[in-house]
Amino acid sequence: MKALYFPLAFLVFTVQVFGQTLKIGDSSSDLKLSLMDKNKTSISFSELEGKVVMIDFWATWCSPCIAGMPHLNDLQNEFNENLQIIAVSHESEDRIKRFINSRPQAFLFGLDNANNLQKAFPHSIIPHTVLINPNGKVVAITAPENINLKVIEQVLKGETIDLPLKTDIIDFDYADDYFKVDSTIAEHFVIQPYNASIPSFSKRSGGIFANRRLTIHNAPISSFFRAAFQVSSYRLVYEVDETQFDYENTDNLYNLDIIVAPEDRDQFYPIFQSKLNELLEVKGRIGKQEKEIAVLYKIDSLEFGLNPVEEHTNYSGRGDYFKSAGASMDDFREYLENFGLFGLPVVNDTGIDGYFSLEFSFDPETKGSFQENLRKIGLGIKKNKREIDVLILYTGA
Repeated sequence: MKALYFPLAFLVFTVQVFGQTLKIGDSSSDLKLSLMDKNKTSISFSELEGKVVMIDFWATWCSPCIAGMPHLNDLQNEFNENLQIIAVSHESEDRIKRFINSRPQAFLFGLDNANNLQKAFPHSIIPHTVLINPNGKVVAITAPENINLKVIEQVLKGETIDLPLKTDIIDFDYADDYFKVDSTIAEHFVIQPYNASIPSFSKRSGGIFANRRLTIHNAPISSFFRAAFQVSSYRLVYEVDETQFDYENTDNLYNLDIIVAPEDRDQFYPIFQSKLNELLEVKGRIGKQEKEIAVLYKIDSLEFGLNPVEEHTNYSGRGDYFKSAGASMDDFREYLENFGLFGLPVVNDTGIDGYFSLEFSFDPETKGSFQENLRKIGLGIKKNKREIDVLILYTGA
């Protein structure tokens, strides 16, 4: 069963927020946090006064968070006792311990399972960073890449800083119908400009619009084509200027809603493709191109370790796990590709048909963890080169 993904620069999670929210200029002294440190299990932020404090909200499955850790490490080592960086997660203590054992860092790790810091600094996208001056005052709520050596030096000197404010949409109702479509409508296709009050996401409708409707919010045109042709970003070939699809420029982002007639629900994707190609200057077509790929295969010497089931069901996935009560090997291949586990297109060469109960997880930071856990179910992955289907974006007739 297909699942659509439009990866953003940062990965999204949602937490309900109740309690006092801190803003720039507020005191952080009343905050407390559990620590993953052998010498200290908890800390009050009042104890940290006299230092610059940098809180970095993260998760082990968030690849941009992991990629930014060397930067945090460099800052901690540079300023030593004058700076305290704390990487804060909502994950289990056991999971964070495994990460620390695999990738020890110069800074501290904290657990916010009581959501005290989430309530103080609500956010829906990570990484999310808060900077606190030596007097305990919040001076920045921003993205971690905005904080560098110069910024820390300025805060230590008591100078005023003005970093971009990161504000996430917290209380958005994802069930709400932005396009306000009447249930009696048979067909519908509309594209509207970027809307700052809506997060970037896509959703399929159920009920009367099941298998007939797709809504995509605040995404570039390239994402519309990916959805229509059901391909990942790793199969995109550009014969047009790629800058027009840049997520960072909101002028490139649009909201789309498509509904096909009830009798056409089986032709949803071909109709979607035709609509885009008819109405937009950018066009899309499937072509062939030789690319480096990752090949999912069955290891002949190992027993295939999954239990077959009758029903094909949807799957859930994240950067470190896949779970389904009834998935095909094509579903698993799709997950591996869409979540960018190899940064390559993935091809299913297992030769295994049917549906299986499959729960797969691994620790991305631990070398060999993915291959080891894949072998437990009798599968392997290898790189190769092959001519594959790609989606070509172009202009013209």
